[in-house]
Amino acid sequence: MLDRERERPLGGLRDRSNRVLAPVSEGLHAAGDNLLRKAVRALSSGDVDRARRYVERAVDLPFDEHERIGPAWFSASMLLFTAISDRLDVTPEGDDSWLTAAEQVQQRCDPAAEPALLGALAAIAHDAELSRSELRRCRRLVGAIPADAWNEHEPVDRQDRLNAILAVVAATVDYRRQAAVR
Repeated sequence: MLDRERERPLGGLRDRSNRVLAPVSEGLHAAGDNLLRKAVRALSSGDVDRARRYVERAVDLPFDEHERIGPAWFSASMLLFTAISDRLDVTPEGDDSWLTAAEQVQQRCDPAAEPALLGALAAIAHDAELSRSELRRCRRLVGAIPADAWNEHEPVDRQDRLNAILAVVAATVDYRRQAAVR
């Protein structure tokens, strides 16, 4: 397969470009993950200003040319996805509290966080082994949204992106609290 790719026009160049860009991409995403995990901790402890500063630093990371996405938006979306999927993984079969928590967060979260939340649920509905009722509830929540919906909704404007990522961080904190109550 790789040999056929190299035989295509610019195939070898594309291969070399990927080898050069992949480590840069990994570094950007590691930085975004680190900053946003700190933002989650700060917001969890009630320090909104500190959380905002971490998110601002994450938003200022350069655009990831390799993955074609802002590392802060990707990291924020993955934080929320991971919070939900981790809860699902430890929930006993027949216990839908992980989904009830997501439904409750969806009802009260900032609309800017919805693409990340619904994208996470769409990916889980697509990939996870869910009960029929969980699958129906997920599909009812997400509608026709594809599993990578969050990727299409990264705001272009810096301030809008900052607010959206703060909203996703807040939804992550809210989800963790809600899921812990159950």
